[in-house]
Amino acid sequence: MTSSQQGFPQINGPFLDDEGRLSHPWHRFLISLWQKVGGAVPTLVNGVYFLYQAASGLSFYSVSSGEKLGQVALTAVGGGKAQVIPLGTSPTTYEAPTSGFAVVTSAQIEIGRQGDFFVVSPMGGAVPMVQGDTLRLTWYGPALPTAHFLPNS
Repeated sequence: MTSSQQGFPQINGPFLDDEGRLSHPWHRFLISLWQKVGGAVPTLVNGVYFLYQAASGLSFYSVSSGEKLGQVALTAVGGGKAQVIPLGTSPTTYEAPTSGFAVVTSAQIEIGRQGDFFVVSPMGGAVPMVQGDTLRLTWYGPALPTAHFLPNS
């Protein structure tokens, strides 16, 4: 079933799952409703743009099937000094030299791994990265966004 064919979830179905997260039928319904009324996040390759953050890390889900596609572990390790990500013209890319976080304001953030890019945010935020991940930033207008990389070590 595609998101354009998403029906209303069963009325007696739980809104939250056993772990307190939005259940997959309700999540798919709300995403399809959002897209139909002008939601800002476009449909992406494989429909991946739903992230769930838990203590163990960020999980990536397929919007069309609800299937968990992967997870990025979050660990509490000391980090190195923040590094400015150099910005050229839009779009610009940056490859993570180590694992860490990219912190971006005022730009669309895409993260790439093995050649596939996925939109993480249309306007900025913090993105966990592993060594070799590629960050692609796109912005519009004359003002440059700000972008920093916070290494884990």
